[in-house]
Amino acid sequence: MSGDVKIDMGGQPPTIDEHNPEKLLDLPPEEVQLLMRAGEITSRFEPGMGEDAGNIGLTFFHHGRRVRLTCLKDGSALTKSRVTTERP
Repeated sequence: MSGDVKIDMGGQPPTIDEHNPEKLLDLPPEEVQLLMRAGEITSRFEPGMGEDAGNIGLTFFHHGRRVRLTCLKDGSALTKSRVTTERP
């Protein structure tokens, strides 16, 4: 389910390949970077705490859609969820 998404854990904050948000948000790849620069796609990075230390949570928001990834220390996605909170 989540094996196609990989986070680069080498930087601070960790980064995701530009083609992954496009797949997760159902957007054309050429629009993702433009929408992020315009503030229409936002993201939140959350380091794991306690027993989840070393893992990360990464959430993308775009027009009522929320995509959340939970990633292991090596950057591979452990879980992925996608929720739409408003009608298209």
